[in-house]
Amino acid sequence: MPPAAPETRTAILDAAEARFALQGFDATTIKGIAGDAGVNSALLYYYFADKEALYGAVVSRFVERIVAGMAPTFAGDASPGDRIREFALRQGRLFESEPRFRKLLGRELIDFDAQHAQAAFRRIAATTFDRLRATIAEGQRVGIFRRDLDPRFAAISLVGQTAYFHFARPAVEILLADGKRLPAGTADAFAEHVAAFTLAALAPPTRSPKHARPTRRARKGSS
Repeated sequence: MPPAAPETRTAILDAAEARFALQGFDATTIKGIAGDAGVNSALLYYYFADKEALYGAVVSRFVERIVAGMAPTFAGDASPGDRIREFALRQGRLFESEPRFRKLLGRELIDFDAQHAQAAFRRIAATTFDRLRATIAEGQRVGIFRRDLDPRFAAISLVGQTAYFHFARPAVEILLADGKRLPAGTADAFAEHVAAFTLAALAPPTRSPKHARPTRRARKGSS
């Protein structure tokens, strides 16, 4: 057997990533990936047992990039509100920089109900998502976020807003730009909107003086 070469493995993963994103799992062949990577099929099987194992490695590599890219959000001692803002911005920029991931994950969810991505979603659940949930729960404990919301649902709402913008990009371009490419900076502007929208939803309700409940003395005086 040939010695394992990191650059060869990376070339195979890069070729597989492009093929899976463009064609989907079923239409992609080992022969096609090997040709794109400049290796023969036998060598590819030295690194990956089969197409499903290669697909799993592609998805796992995407997930690790996301986990690593989001980790700085939760480092340091920033306030929960600042972490929410940072999360929205980082998530948007990651999705913007990973167009293949959007296509690959979209195909996986539609075609296979995430069967091949179970491990990847569990990895995100135990890292990025759990830290976001904990951030929201912390804000609830210290009184800056309303306490009547499930922090898990709030976290999904935050993730979902940005995910829709990027995963449904063709539809968003029709809605915002008549089907044309979105102007530069639109993704960041939307991330800022998501942060502001989320923080407004999380803010504790305030009673307007106009609608405040009258005091006992005021009620007595009006009777």
